Amino acid sequence: MATGALAGLAVAMVGGALLTLVPFGALRLLPLVVLGFLAGEVSAAVAGRPGGGVFAMVAFTCALIGPLEGQAILGNLFVNQLASNASLSSSAASLGPFGTLALVGGAALAAARAATAES
Repeated sequence: MATGALAGLAVAMVGGALLTLVPFGALRLLPLVVLGFLAGEVSAAVAGRPGGGVFAMVAFTCALIGPLEGQAILGNLFVNQLASNASLSSSAASLGPFGTLALVGGAALAAARAATAES
């Protein structure tokens, strides 16, 4: 389960960093939901599809925190210093209210995919 969590977090972080680089404009909400789906699928596939409520919470957390961490790390790399102001709170604030809602929706989708992933 730990490898699934790390894989889901890695996919969400890379996806969050890519969403920062690629301008989607008004369509930014859809990739956040798709990213949640991908994080849930990857974490379930790597963990061997255990399913269940605990794994659903792991996938939810990965899909919720991962894109914000990816944006914060990318912001720190662009500033070229590790102690900059790019943090999780500034990443969340940059999404706005609808972006935050899409991020939570994507995390809920990741949880639903991980909870029902039993094969």
